[in-house]
Amino acid sequence: MTTAAPSAESRILELYDKFPHSAPFRRVNEGGATRLSELGFPKKKHEMFTFVDFRGFVAQDFQYVKGPERPPSKQEIKHLVYAGCEKSLVVMVDGEFSAALSDLSAHGGALTAKALEANDVRLSEIQAENDVFACVNALFLTGGVKISTAGGRRLDVPLQILNLSTGLKPAGGGVPAYVPRVDITTSPGSEATVFFKSCGLAPAYLVDGIISADLGEGSALNLTMIQADSPESYQFFKTRGRQARDSKLNVVCAVGGGKFARRHFDVRLEGEAATLSLLGLAILEGAEQAHNYVRVTHDAQRCVSFEHYKNILNGRAVSSVDTTVTVRPGAQFVTSRQLINNLMFSPTAKADSKPRLMIHADDVKCNHGATVGRIDEDQVFYLMSRGLSEGEAKGLIIEGFAREILNAVPAGPAARDAAALLLGRLGEGKVG
Repeated sequence: MTTAAPSAESRILELYDKFPHSAPFRRVNEGGATRLSELGFPKKKHEMFTFVDFRGFVAQDFQYVKGPERPPSKQEIKHLVYAGCEKSLVVMVDGEFSAALSDLSAHGGALTAKALEANDVRLSEIQAENDVFACVNALFLTGGVKISTAGGRRLDVPLQILNLSTGLKPAGGGVPAYVPRVDITTSPGSEATVFFKSCGLAPAYLVDGIISADLGEGSALNLTMIQADSPESYQFFKTRGRQARDSKLNVVCAVGGGKFARRHFDVRLEGEAATLSLLGLAILEGAEQAHNYVRVTHDAQRCVSFEHYKNILNGRAVSSVDTTVTVRPGAQFVTSRQLINNLMFSPTAKADSKPRLMIHADDVKCNHGATVGRIDEDQVFYLMSRGLSEGEAKGLIIEGFAREILNAVPAGPAARDAAALLLGRLGEGKVG
C-alpha cells in the first residue's frame, strides 16, 4: 500500500506545531491556523490563483524562522539606506522590527515606529481572510512594526522601510521563510512619502509579508515598493488599504525579478472623494514569475481610482494581472480606469491580463483595457536611420515604455535605485 504525500497545508501546519511561537501572539497564530485549514492550499483553478504555477514553490523545503540569529550592524546595512533617509529609517530583519537599526530623529515626534503588539492585529480580519498566504503570515507572526504619523502635517523627509532577509540557513536545513508585517496609520491631514525596499543577503529565501495602510481623513500616503531581492527568492505580499474621506493613496510597485513574486492589493475607498493611484512595473527574464491580484472597492461617492500595470518579459517568464474594481450601490459619481500593457521579447514568455468591473451604481465613469505586443519594428528602423544601433534603438523604446511608471517614483535616490534595478535587466535592449 502506498501512502499519499502530505498536502501543502498539512506540511505548513506541521511546521506550525514545531515553531517557537511567542506567547502574546498565540491567539493570532491559532486564528491563522484555523483559517488556513478552512481555506486549504489553493488548487490550480482557485479564483485567486488562476494564472499561478505553484509546482516549483511547493517542492521547496521552507522552514519558518523567528528573527535573525545575528542581526547585522548599521555599517553592514549602510549601503542599502537611501541618501537622506539615514535619520528617517525603519529596519526589519527577518520579519522582526529592529529598534537598534532604526532612526526617526528627523521627524521630531511627528512620525513614530514601535514593535507590533498582538492586540494591533484584528482577529476578525484573520477570520475573514480570503488569501491563504496572509493566513500563513498570521500563522507564524511573532512581531512586526506599527508606524504612525501625528500632528496632521507634511513630513519633509521621506521614510525608508528596509525589509532585510539574511537568508541564513535554519538549523534543520531547508529554505528560510519570514513573515514581516508593517502597519501604517496616517493622521488626518498628514502627508508622508514612504519607500519600502525588500532585499536579501543570501540567494534563497521566502518572504510572506503584509503591509496595512489606514489613511485618515484628508491625509496622503505616497508608497513606493521596490523588490530588490535575490533571483532565487520567493515573494508574497498582501497590501491592505483603507481610505477615509478626501484621502490620497499613491502606490508604485517595482518588481526586479525573483523566482516567484505575487502581490495582492486589497484597497477600500470608504470615504467620499478618496483617490487611489496604483502603478506597477515588472521586468522579468528566464523562468521568473510575477503576479498581481488586485481588488479595489468604491464604497463612497466621488471617489477616483487609477491602475496601470506594465510588464516586460523575456525567456520563459510569466506575468499576470488580475484586477477587479467594484462600485458599491450608492457610490455615485465614481471614476475608475484600469490599464495593463505587456511587452514581449520571447515567444515562450506568457502574460495574462484580466481587468474587470463590477458596477452597482448608475452614474459612474469606468473603463478598462489591456494590450500584449512586441517592439514596433518601424520605430526601431526610424531610430536606426537617425544613427542609433539596433540595440540602442530597442533600449530607447523599452526605456520609454518603462519610464511612464518609473517617473511616478518621487525624485531622488529611490527613483534612481528603481530605475537602475529594472532597466539594468533589459538584456539586448540594455540602456546605458
